[in-house]
Amino acid sequence: LSKSQRAALREKFGGRYAYCGEELGDRWHADHIEYVERELAFVPGKGVVTTGRMLRPERDTLENMNPA
Repeated sequence: LSKSQRAALREKFGGRYAYCGEELGDRWHADHIEYVERELAFVPGKGVVTTGRMLRPERDTLENMNPA
């Protein structure tokens, strides 16, 4: 997220965590409300890893995120 997107998301709940209502600290992350699902692949010697490719990119919006 960009700085402006993070600021907008922070204010979505008045600077508070979406789940518990406590004031957000300096280190918080954004949770997707509806999952975006990332592609998985099997890598020999490592097992199953994410490729980073998003399978539901239409859900990767500020409206679908909460400060967590």
